[in-house]
Amino acid sequence: MAQCKWCGKSGFFLSINEIGLCSICTSVAQPFSNRVVEIVNTSQDIINKSNNLKTQISRCDVVITRLNDLLKYESRGVPIINPLPSELIIRFKKQKTELIISHIITEIERAKDKAEHSATINSGINVFNKASNIIIEYSDLIEDKNILKTLEETINDNIQRFKIKRYIEDAKKYEFKENTKKAYDLYMEALFILEKEDEGVNTLKNEIKTKVEMLKNKEVPKPKSKKQNNISHCVSCGNELKEGQKFCTKCGSKYP
Repeated sequence: MAQCKWCGKSGFFLSINEIGLCSICTSVAQPFSNRVVEIVNTSQDIINKSNNLKTQISRCDVVITRLNDLLKYESRGVPIINPLPSELIIRFKKQKTELIISHIITEIERAKDKAEHSATINSGINVFNKASNIIIEYSDLIEDKNILKTLEETINDNIQRFKIKRYIEDAKKYEFKENTKKAYDLYMEALFILEKEDEGVNTLKNEIKTKVEMLKNKEVPKPKSKKQNNISHCVSCGNELKEGQKFCTKCGSKYP
């Protein structure tokens, strides 16, 4: 004896379709499910074409909400659509997570490029902090917190490597200008970060340590005193002339 899976009606002469619904239930469920399928297909098309993450997330949420409305049929064994609503919900949740992760990774790569061209170390770090804020913004939408932790570690690692590179570059500039103290301080900043790193950076650490030792033993050029800078000499006799002196005390030559 045939029985409708949705309304429960049964009878020898009851007509049941291929998914187990009577004609009355089919007339209600079929248009509804067709509309949901249309929304799913339209939303997927929008997601594929859009470059706006908020738009993509919004469409995923719309699809998941509408598919949840079909779970009541699936729970009674009615395969109202194929794939089943539960399977599509899992698929769109996964797609939503992948879209967010892809966006964050793209922003990290952009931050690396922008930081490379930043004027100062602090402005470069601020660029990475903006990428970190994106992780915070979407953290509630990512169920796997290990993924978030990995992304945060990636940003922190990039910040440290950026700082090391800039410290070394700036140290070399000050070394060229014979500003030994400033060069020494910057090499030490880089070394401080590298000391926390693993063995993979031993070569760079050793190079910087060598530089630091060399600069430590190098005498820092002393600037001339103000008194020395204010002393000139008489062009006639070579006698020292102090700043503001109008006559040479030795030969009497006059100066303007």
